[in-house]
Amino acid sequence: MKIDFTGYKINMQSQVIVVPENQTDIDTLNKIPSGDKVYVTVHTIPDKKERVLEQLDLYFAGCGVLAENTEDENWNTKEKVDDQCRIKANLIDLDTVKWIETEVDGKKYRFKHFRTKSISFDSMGHLDACGYFTDGFKIQADKIGMDVELWIEFVKSKMKKGTV
Repeated sequence: MKIDFTGYKINMQSQVIVVPENQTDIDTLNKIPSGDKVYVTVHTIPDKKERVLEQLDLYFAGCGVLAENTEDENWNTKEKVDDQCRIKANLIDLDTVKWIETEVDGKKYRFKHFRTKSISFDSMGHLDACGYFTDGFKIQADKIGMDVELWIEFVKSKMKKGTV
């Protein structure tokens, strides 16, 4: 019996396992009796598809359009919108998280300081970027109160007019 499937390699202590990526492939593999010896050939699927500048431009244009169309002072610049989108999408660099404690007028305050991860071409591959931009456009559309597809078309129309 020959079975082709796509999965993920996972290192678990002294073992290495390959986990199928969907239920159909799991069901197909379960047809092989447990304990049977199998011959396996592995091919990696690199994330080599090139990112495109248009996608990044559209995202930052969306940040600018949203900033121009809100009075919320936490979202009123392109940079603030970008930061808010990264935070809401949980794009946090966990190595930078620090708790800071301070005291003002005898009252103690504790807050978390962190940096968001970069979305640069060097820092994020194509597939991760596509996932992030999908989240980012949804966050922007939700903030402005529009459907995502309508929001993207609105941003594109502003780009064509040269108003962002």
